[in-house]
Amino acid sequence: MTLPDAPLSPAATDRTFQVDLRGLVDLLSHHLYSSPRVYLRELLQNAVDALTARHGLEPSAPADAFGIRLYADGSVVRVEDDGVGLTEADVHTFLATIGRSSKRAEKIAEQRGDFIGQFGIGLLSCFLVADEIHVLSRSARTPDAPAVEWRGRGDGSYTVRTLPASARSRPGTTVTLTPRTDAGEWTRPAQVHALARHFGSLLRHPVTFDDGTGGPGAPVNPEPAPWARTYPTPGARSRTLSAYGEEVFGFTPLDTIELDLPAVGLKGIACVLPEAVPTGRRHGHRVHVKGML
Repeated sequence: MTLPDAPLSPAATDRTFQVDLRGLVDLLSHHLYSSPRVYLRELLQNAVDALTARHGLEPSAPADAFGIRLYADGSVVRVEDDGVGLTEADVHTFLATIGRSSKRAEKIAEQRGDFIGQFGIGLLSCFLVADEIHVLSRSARTPDAPAVEWRGRGDGSYTVRTLPASARSRPGTTVTLTPRTDAGEWTRPAQVHALARHFGSLLRHPVTFDDGTGGPGAPVNPEPAPWARTYPTPGARSRTLSAYGEEVFGFTPLDTIELDLPAVGLKGIACVLPEAVPTGRRHGHRVHVKGML
């Protein structure tokens, strides 16, 4: 028996996935991020990585030559850094492609192990508290480089403009958010300052916070880690480390044990519980990677 020939199917065509950005952000908020507060951690993380790249370009610059400035007055949240900045090509490549990290590019820096995060996914966290992200950047790699403005919106659209260098007087990046009305819990000035202290108190770059009231910016990380400071007496060191352990873990340590393992890059303290550990008690750890919680 002869079977009839099967009808010819139309030629196959390649297509790209369509991304529902609002749906993706909702997915991130429920399964990847612990709460909307992580938006500030991600912005700080990006700023720190940009500063790391800037120091790679200018290794002779003092450690405190470049910094991070935060601003929140209830109507906007702004994070500004003196980092390596972005060109227009970088903006199209890294800000408009979800999941692509500028830290993977050779043109940003070769010391990839020095970076903390990935800009491509971290910036999405800002949509947890705002419907629009405004980025103004100027690259430090080219003298008199123009400024680039990028506006990303929660509906998945974005616009890019090239502006005169005078639009940003020096290299670096400024990210500005206009919070949604339901995001006040995470974007009011006192909370932004508290989150900056929580995530960035041990950062090695100078970080300041301005609440828009006209006063001087408050330092977010005024002192190095307690175990990295110089103390007048061993007793003063012991008391400070114990107080830090109590602040972090909520109990007065019986003793503190200093940890310094250069082979694995570990430095800090272990706090000894004052009583036997109850069955089922939750373990507590506080880990900073390159100064970022």
